[in-house]
Amino acid sequence: GVEFFGKGDDLDLRLLERLMQQRKDAKWSALMTEAPSNPLLQCPDLEKLRELADKHDFCLVVDDTIGNFLNIDLIDSGLADAVCTSLTKLVSGRGDAMAGSIILNPNTEKGRWMQQDMMKDTDVGGGLHESDARAMVHNSADFPQRNDKINETAEQLADFLNDHPDVEKVWYPKFCAPLYAEYLKTNGGYGGLMSIHLDSHMCQRTFYDVLDVAKGPSLGTNFTLVCPYTLLAHYHELDFAMSYDVSPNLIRIAVGLEDFDTLRDKFDEALKTCELYPKLSSSGGYAK
Repeated sequence: GVEFFGKGDDLDLRLLERLMQQRKDAKWSALMTEAPSNPLLQCPDLEKLRELADKHDFCLVVDDTIGNFLNIDLIDSGLADAVCTSLTKLVSGRGDAMAGSIILNPNTEKGRWMQQDMMKDTDVGGGLHESDARAMVHNSADFPQRNDKINETAEQLADFLNDHPDVEKVWYPKFCAPLYAEYLKTNGGYGGLMSIHLDSHMCQRTFYDVLDVAKGPSLGTNFTLVCPYTLLAHYHELDFAMSYDVSPNLIRIAVGLEDFDTLRDKFDEALKTCELYPKLSSSGGYAK
């Protein structure tokens, strides 16, 4: 069977520990998580999960697509037994190739065991299509440079939106995932993804419609890409999404290679356009 812990926070961690204590005779195969999560950019306590994996003899598998392996260290640190990455996203950047990778950790017992097992079949799933492989080699050549640029611009944009009076909340590792910083590499950054929710006096739909950037459900492209995440991914299960604090009006932003000044001006203009009525101050009057 499968157990789902949708928030990955301290409470979920305690519930996971309690479940494993209650089912002492159960054999757990693997725990799969993200670092950070999509779309709320939360980061689980990977050190505690590593302890549980060793104690209960299961594999810890981490999807690092949002954080990516240039920013966070999950291999040399020995935190993950396996790291899964969607290479289609930021590693490619162009959105014209389908590819993924699994890195098996030689620094952990389970990682070495999986390496040995995979050596028995070197063509699992048939491998990449030739055209995808060629595209990935070409597209990924400047991945480190693009990653640095996107890290820098995304942090600047997140700071701008976090300080903006018309933005109610920004989900970005710098603000909402303190554990993320513990896994950062020396020159690593917070990645290019964030989500926002506008204040109640703003029209989220108008903001989305007038924001002059590309719209679509993917992420990691060389151009900034925005989507109404919850409505796209959970339209028929909004109650389920809200039970995990994912608002129906959440807007997800994947920052591209544009200069910060360009993006700031576009977001600022969209925010100026979508005000429904003047914002009320905390004292009950209109904010100036």
